[in-house]
Amino acid sequence: AATDPQAPAAFHLIVDDWIDFSGSKFYAEGAKAYFEEKGCMLDVHVADRDLYNELVIIRALQKKGDSHILVAPAMSEWAAGEFNRLIADGMRFTFLDRRPLGVTGDMAEADNVEGMRLLCEHLIGLGHRRILFLGQQPMILSSERGRLEGYKAALAAHNLDIREEDIIQSRDYLDILRQRLGREDIPTAVAAVND
Repeated sequence: AATDPQAPAAFHLIVDDWIDFSGSKFYAEGAKAYFEEKGCMLDVHVADRDLYNELVIIRALQKKGDSHILVAPAMSEWAAGEFNRLIADGMRFTFLDRRPLGVTGDMAEADNVEGMRLLCEHLIGLGHRRILFLGQQPMILSSERGRLEGYKAALAAHNLDIREEDIIQSRDYLDILRQRLGREDIPTAVAAVND
């Protein structure tokens, strides 16, 4: 990028939070190392898991003339509409690890389908035949959809039943999980979308 006269000297990365166990820390560290190797600066902005904060940061960068931003988006049901408006306004985004469903744009991501498939394959290898999937609803991110797809693929590959009652997707999943684990036919393992 540093040898390209059209490339900006500084890039911007927006992450959802700075919690130590979150991926944000790793996105920022990896991106900073990469851009430093290329002779470019990287400014990291933190949105505190809030779409409104994210949009304030993006609009401020847009005002300064920045038109391409790296973003690990906040999880919000309204993000798709907001990002699509910004894209129509001329902004470009490269999404990291997840993209709001219904939004187009470049993306650098882990293989969420394969990751969940491997996790379930491991559980199946340990002898588990009833694996509960635990995720959020509404499903608003591409990473969540990929992980559910990987769960179903692993069970199907081993001819295990994919039971709707073993797929819990809710924002209030704790009560549902307690009820589900209170029944006689409880799963012996849980494959969760995240920690």
